[in-house]
Amino acid sequence: VRTFTRKLKDGMNRTFWRFEKDGIEGPSRRKRKKDADKPRGLDVMPGIYKIIVELGDSKDSSMVSVKPDPRSKITDVDRKAINEESEEFYKIITATKESFDQLKDAKKSLDLSRKIIEMQEDTLQKDLKKQMKEISNSLDSLSNLFMDPEGLKGIQRNPNTLNNRLWTARRYLGSSWTIPGQNAMKAVTNAREEAEETIKAVNEFIQVDYLLFQETINGLRVKIFKEMQPVKIE
Repeated sequence: VRTFTRKLKDGMNRTFWRFEKDGIEGPSRRKRKKDADKPRGLDVMPGIYKIIVELGDSKDSSMVSVKPDPRSKITDVDRKAINEESEEFYKIITATKESFDQLKDAKKSLDLSRKIIEMQEDTLQKDLKKQMKEISNSLDSLSNLFMDPEGLKGIQRNPNTLNNRLWTARRYLGSSWTIPGQNAMKAVTNAREEAEETIKAVNEFIQVDYLLFQETINGLRVKIFKEMQPVKIE
C-alpha cells in the first residue's frame, strides 16, 4: 500500500502515515534518485492495515483500523469509484512517463554519438553532424509536447502541454467527493486522447528516424586509441 522512509534525529522522533497509498511518477526532466520514496497517492479504503516499522536490523509491526471520517458524506461506493477511475488514469500517466523516458535515453545516446562522430574522417563528419542535429531538433520538439522547454523564466502554465492535461484530469479526480462526474471524465478523456497522440508520435520517431540514425552510428568504425609511434632522440 505505502512504503516510505524518514531520516531520524537525535532524541525522540515521530512520523506519520496519512492513510495514502503509493503514488506514481509522471513525465519529468529531473532524474529521480533510485532510493527516493514514491510520491503520495490516493487515500486507502477504510479497513484493517498492518504497519511495519524497520530500523537497522530491528523490525516491529502493529495492526491499525482505518475508519472513514464521520463528518464526511462520501460513501464507500464513491470511494471505490474514485479509486477505480484513478487507477485506470494512472495507466495513462505510467505510459506517458515511459514514452518521455525513451526521449531522455535517446538524448543521452546522442551525446555519446557525438563523440563517436568526432572520431570519423572530416568528409564523413559533416553529413553525420547534420543528421545528428536533425535528430536532436526532433527530440526537443517531441519533449516539448510533454512539457515546456527548459530555461524559461517565470511561472509557465501552458495549457497545451500533455503534463498540463494530465494534471488537470488528476486534479479533478483527486478533488472528487462522489463518483467522478462529467467534468472529471471529460478531463480524463482529453488527457487520454492527447497522451495517445503524443505517444504515437514518439513511437513513430523512435522506430523510424531514430532507428535509422542508430543503425548508421552502430555501423561506424570506432577508433578509440590514438596511433602512437616509437619515440627516439634524433
